[in-house]
Amino acid sequence: MTEPYSERLPNSERLLNFEQLPNSKPLPNFKASQRKELDGLMERGVFGVVTKKEIPTGTRIFRSRFIDQIKNKGTVNAYEKSRLVVQAYNDDGKRSILTQAPTIQRASQQLILALALMIPGLDIYIRDISQAYTQSTTRLSRNVFIKAPMEMGLKPGSILQVLLPLYGIPEAGTHWFKTYHDHYTIKLHMISSTFDPCLLYNDHSTAIIGLQTDDTLIAANNVFMVLEQEELEKAKFLAKPYKALKTNGHLKFNGLTITLLPDGLQITQEKQALNIMELDQASFAKEQYIAQRARGAYLATVSQPQAAFPLSYAAQIVNPAIDDAKYLNKCLKWQQQNAGKGLKFVKLDIHTVRLVVFTDSSFANNRDQSSQIGYVIILADGQNNANIIHWQSVKCKRVTRSVLASELYALSLGFDVASTIKLLLTQILSGLRQGNHDDNDITVPMVLCIDSKSLYDCLVKLGTTQEK
Repeated sequence: MTEPYSERLPNSERLLNFEQLPNSKPLPNFKASQRKELDGLMERGVFGVVTKKEIPTGTRIFRSRFIDQIKNKGTVNAYEKSRLVVQAYNDDGKRSILTQAPTIQRASQQLILALALMIPGLDIYIRDISQAYTQSTTRLSRNVFIKAPMEMGLKPGSILQVLLPLYGIPEAGTHWFKTYHDHYTIKLHMISSTFDPCLLYNDHSTAIIGLQTDDTLIAANNVFMVLEQEELEKAKFLAKPYKALKTNGHLKFNGLTITLLPDGLQITQEKQALNIMELDQASFAKEQYIAQRARGAYLATVSQPQAAFPLSYAAQIVNPAIDDAKYLNKCLKWQQQNAGKGLKFVKLDIHTVRLVVFTDSSFANNRDQSSQIGYVIILADGQNNANIIHWQSVKCKRVTRSVLASELYALSLGFDVASTIKLLLTQILSGLRQGNHDDNDITVPMVLCIDSKSLYDCLVKLGTTQEK
């Protein structure tokens, strides 16, 4: 039988591989958390004990390990947490099954926060499911065997057959997503968005939900939260009590820190920004350039749209030189210095709200003479209060031989995304007509803003145009 390769995780995570260290013992402060993890898995029937004789010849037996962490480190609420993970490296069996579970889109996150301020009666909550993968209601469709941790006290030579999804198994995420998604759509009658399967809403606009693996971002009223808690208990999901966002307080979701201010909401990624390191222009390696560029790009696509273009431009560099490192450092330095800056959301007048799309392009400005295109989508009201919902700056993948062509591609990209968001907004806000609100004529018009006279003439005039 072949054995999977065992690799080390970052130093921040202490790993215990019981097959490599048969005589080792967990540190005293993690012994209880490891025992708690094993007891929970055994109570849920995640494992079945078999002997090697019962396993077909040639079947791969994976190893297992504990990942031990201190949660809320440095605070009075610090506690030990252990998680048993299957070392399913180079698992050939995953090639014939679906292993990629949906995750919430960043536009959906912004939309939930904007609507929470706009729709009367909605508050922000976070729900955290404990041991999410192991609470899936569907069994694995293939045989997976692992060597048992010595802490289980089984007879030598005993093997565990994994019956339910477990962390480290490639398809575990898809099993949990179906379980949790079905819980909301069937038990709580939520409607899944066609734009994003992780974005759900109900008929009466009393709840909008974003799913991110075991974390849930909820914008809902008190009545829905009572119902949500009741259905959670009926389903017997193990979960932490939900947390409500309070004034000047904050919640964490999907790498974001959400803060409730007296005049709105703010999202930041200060921790991620402080992890950015500038490059040594004289001795940097290509791998360092790629790593820091990725860190900066993550912030630029989630909470710092100001850095979207420079990091998109830097992503096009294949073999970075000193000038490239200097250019990237300038952007990374700005992100470090503005670590506390993010996006702010304010309350909008629901009667005058509209979707505004700004599109633009830069003709042949990239090193390979390709064009850069981009857009910004905002929600604004009649008093010109506005919330940024989505943005993008990307290299145009098609050949553009004129300024008009690049402007047209930018317009097409922005209109495509904005029209999808407009449809979703219309569907969500239509629920207000069925509720107790007096908003019976809510519509969301869309406004396209461009700075190309040639493109404008093409759209509003007949005949030929003067193309640049």
